[in-house]
Amino acid sequence: MDRERVAGAVLVSQSTYRILRDLYELRLRVFEIFLISVAAAVALSLVAGTTIVRPLTRLRRQAGQILDGRGRLRGHFRLPARRDEIGELARALRELTRRLEVQLAFGESFAADLSHELKNPLASIRAAAELIQAAPAGERVRFLGVIQQEVARLEALLARVREIAWIDARLEEEPRKRLDAIEMTQRCVESLRLRRPELPAFRVTAPTGASHPFVHLTPHRLLQVIENLLDNAASFAPQGSEVEVTVHRQSPWAVIRVADRGPGIPPEHLRRIFDRFFSYRPAAAGAKTEAAPANAPGPRLEHPGLGLAIVKAIVEGYGGTVLASNREGGGAVFEVRLPAV
Repeated sequence: MDRERVAGAVLVSQSTYRILRDLYELRLRVFEIFLISVAAAVALSLVAGTTIVRPLTRLRRQAGQILDGRGRLRGHFRLPARRDEIGELARALRELTRRLEVQLAFGESFAADLSHELKNPLASIRAAAELIQAAPAGERVRFLGVIQQEVARLEALLARVREIAWIDARLEEEPRKRLDAIEMTQRCVESLRLRRPELPAFRVTAPTGASHPFVHLTPHRLLQVIENLLDNAASFAPQGSEVEVTVHRQSPWAVIRVADRGPGIPPEHLRRIFDRFFSYRPAAAGAKTEAAPANAPGPRLEHPGLGLAIVKAIVEGYGGTVLASNREGGGAVFEVRLPAV
């Protein structure tokens, strides 16, 4: 072999067919995966549209249909048979609208009842004002007294309405303290004895030692509950009788029980006794059984029927219950149960 010149050359080659075939198969696999992904996306979209989007659209449409042009409720959400999150949402919306409907109905009835209660004193004021012009001098003083009495009655009524509206709207915002229910009851009884010695005697029964029931409430609200119950019982208690007050703990409750020896509560009134503006004053309790004419000047009853309603609003606002019943031998029993701490 001569190092100065090329004697020959060797050429080696290989076909690229196998490489091209592998590339083609790879492209085909990528295209197949793309088609499968598109098909899966379409299927998922259909499933989502059927199970999520359409039910939400129906809920949105129902939400627009249950309100009329003035924004008042005129229907309910229709409950689906499904048990998933959409079904839970529909049931929650239905419960929300039900409570809202109850609250709106209550507001309408409350406004109607309040309007009815305001008519009587206003009618008395109007009648006295009309009669005072032609009345002799001696009668004018009496008519002026009627007007002042009815104005005071209106002020007291509006003050209680404002109080119960505040309880409904702002009770949870008031600061609370750990209170001894026995101590608060005794304090309220002593206060009533000093301020109103004409009331019947109160006998407080409570356990001694470390078994005092404690509650977590706003102090003046607890006093308000107890005083309203005591005042109600005292107004029905016969002369010479005692109003029995029992305070104890019955886990998980702190129980305050007020019982009198009055005429009791008729069975047909037991469900209405805590309604606002409902007042039952039989002759045995020293009240009139027949209402005086609205335009008749003269003294009128001072029981607008809001005391027990305020008790119920406060107690239920703190997660408790209040019940009314009749006791053996005559008289009424009111039992308040508040969560004990």
